[in-house]
Amino acid sequence: MANSNTEKITFNMPVELKNQVMQLKDELKVSLSMICNEAVRGYVQQKELERWRTAAENAAKDKKYTSI
Repeated sequence: MANSNTEKITFNMPVELKNQVMQLKDELKVSLSMICNEAVRGYVQQKELERWRTAAENAAKDKKYTSI
């Protein structure tokens, strides 16, 4: 269900992946939007965690930072 906090987007997807997603949508009886939103949200969270880990690793190697 669209609301004022959503925006319609268009993107390309390989046919095989689209077929898998559509099958999953039908099996789970959920909307395509729900699957896409959940997938993108998980991807963004994963990338954010990777950025935090990289920053922490870089800080741990920084002698100026660790000498405080």
